[in-house]
Amino acid sequence: MRAIIRAREHLKSGQYDRGMQELRDAISDPAAMPYAISMLGVEYLKDGQVDTVLGELEQAIPLLPRPEIHSNLAYALYLKGETE
Repeated sequence: MRAIIRAREHLKSGQYDRGMQELRDAISDPAAMPYAISMLGVEYLKDGQVDTVLGELEQAIPLLPRPEIHSNLAYALYLKGETE
């Protein structure tokens, strides 16, 4: 979970690339993986990478079924024009 905290700190301080790399590295840790995938999805959503975010969030939901992840996925689908 330290990697998640470091990633969040890097992202907040504007060190986007470093924060994203921390998240990618955290995926290899089973305890941190769901959080890392979810956070990657959010960051991709902020960056407008809708196609990438769909895969990340769809992967995160079974691992960490939180309402905010479902909401982010719904928003990404809306941005793609998939309103059903």
